[in-house]
Amino acid sequence: MAGAGSRLGKPKKAHGKSAPAASSEKAAVAAQAKAGRSPGESGPSRIKAGPSPGEVGPLRGKVGQSPPPKKAQPPPPTKVEGADKAELPQAKAKQQKAAEKKESEAEKSSAGGLPLKTISSKTQLTKSIKEAGERLVVIFFSGSWCETCQGLKPAMKELAQLNNVVIFYEVNVDDSEDTAEACDIVHIPTFQFYKQGKKVAEVLDDSMDSVEEKIKELK
Repeated sequence: MAGAGSRLGKPKKAHGKSAPAASSEKAAVAAQAKAGRSPGESGPSRIKAGPSPGEVGPLRGKVGQSPPPKKAQPPPPTKVEGADKAELPQAKAKQQKAAEKKESEAEKSSAGGLPLKTISSKTQLTKSIKEAGERLVVIFFSGSWCETCQGLKPAMKELAQLNNVVIFYEVNVDDSEDTAEACDIVHIPTFQFYKQGKKVAEVLDDSMDSVEEKIKELK
């Protein structure tokens, strides 16, 4: 017979909240598994640390490296000050030379070559008259000391250009005394006219009008 104080049957439930503690432990394990850690492992052991600042990454190239330098371009040509001014005298000289050439060609355009071509000897005079053939030849006898003769030269040049079928020559009596003596020159200026190798007229007047009238008559 059992005692009064003894009871047989199921043991009594323990006091406290043990079941909820087990649930908390399971939740912790699940959280660790979700984070990639084994149960009981502490800290982010499976998370790989990224590259430290300044470390070279596999895809980004070298950090902090400057781009390659650009190829230097040659400097533009420098314009020298005063170059244009230095070229002005040369250009002016070229223009003057071209003008002189043009004037010379204009003179040569008249038949018989240059107007007032100089004859310096009797032999040259005879040859020039003979080569002219049927064309009229005007011989202008002058002297370097004769002011009237020097004043007539521009008019003679102009007359020669206007009469391209007439040949004009000048004889300086000081440079060719034998020519002046052979042509019986006793006065200057004197104009003698030759055609077909013969003297056909003579003008002792210093008037250009008289010379022009004689040219019109004989050419």
